Amino acid sequence: MNMTSPQHSSGFTLIEIIVSLMIFSIVAVVALGALLKIVDTNIKAQSLQDSVSNLDFALDSISRELRTGSKFDCQASFSGTFAPGSLAPTACTGGHFLAFQASQTDQSGSSCSGTRLIYAYYFAGPDPVTGTTTIEKAQQSTCTDILGSPSAPFVPVITSNVAVTNFSLDVFNPGGGPFPLGFLYLSGYAGANQREKERSYFDLQMAISPRIP
Repeated sequence: MNMTSPQHSSGFTLIEIIVSLMIFSIVAVVALGALLKIVDTNIKAQSLQDSVSNLDFALDSISRELRTGSKFDCQASFSGTFAPGSLAPTACTGGHFLAFQASQTDQSGSSCSGTRLIYAYYFAGPDPVTGTTTIEKAQQSTCTDILGSPSAPFVPVITSNVAVTNFSLDVFNPGGGPFPLGFLYLSGYAGANQREKERSYFDLQMAISPRIP
């Protein structure tokens, strides 16, 4: 009778399994952290791109209209409405409100048809919830419209995802000449509806002067 030694199959020990699980867990945690960082970075980049595109469009519109406008009325405060006859060219520093005659004219066929319309920009706020401000615009469709009324309401020119935290509007008109110089400083952040670490902050400055006809 032949006696043979028993055959034993090889396998992992408990210690080897525990060590493998620990290494896998560490790698998984590191990979997950990197993935979350990439997602946060992508959200912030998209937020910054959206804000830059929106602000670029808004400031380009403001600059184009001011360059073709005249009779700039800069005020430190605003009551909420602006009547057509209230336009009085005024220079100021740190203004919150700017009204001016636009290049467009009234085409309604009324008694004041052909009269240049009034546009206005207003730095509204602060919002009671967010504490931030925004830029609003109103424009006449006929020369009798009161800015701020239902016929010519103020509407935001930047998206709600962009919050303005600081601004400065200065209009200089040395000697009362027809070509004043304006400076607009704007700071804030994109991502007003997002977490703090996902917000993108900006500082913008622009000089504006009407073109010489």
